[in-house]
Amino acid sequence: MYGQKVLGIDLHLSREYKDALMNGQELLRMGFTRVNFNYFFSDEDIDYILDAIEFVCEYGWLFLPHYTFSKDTGVWVNRSESEQKQRAWLGAIDYSSGSIGYQNSSDESLRGTFPFFVGKNASKDLSFYLK
Repeated sequence: MYGQKVLGIDLHLSREYKDALMNGQELLRMGFTRVNFNYFFSDEDIDYILDAIEFVCEYGWLFLPHYTFSKDTGVWVNRSESEQKQRAWLGAIDYSSGSIGYQNSSDESLRGTFPFFVGKNASKDLSFYLK
């Protein structure tokens, strides 16, 4: 694999990214997302999710002026938020109490039950969010 490019990044550029990250340039950290669709999703729900992804790909850059990037935490924050919420990690999720909670968190906004349950026939039109 030496000399090959992965995602258009060769070994030299990969090392430049690594050096920048090691020097605190969190903005250059790459992120990857995997999207899965459960068997019980309706065609309308799947279409909505795909349309939302397409919207972000095409117009997401227009939202950048509404956010600021914290070099210290590596987090994007909406400029209109008066306080920055504590960052939560998937590994900190705890279901042992019978509801969703976060281990090692004193922040009450990160505790509580899952916000809703949508039954099979409870689907609603989500297209207005994209408009």
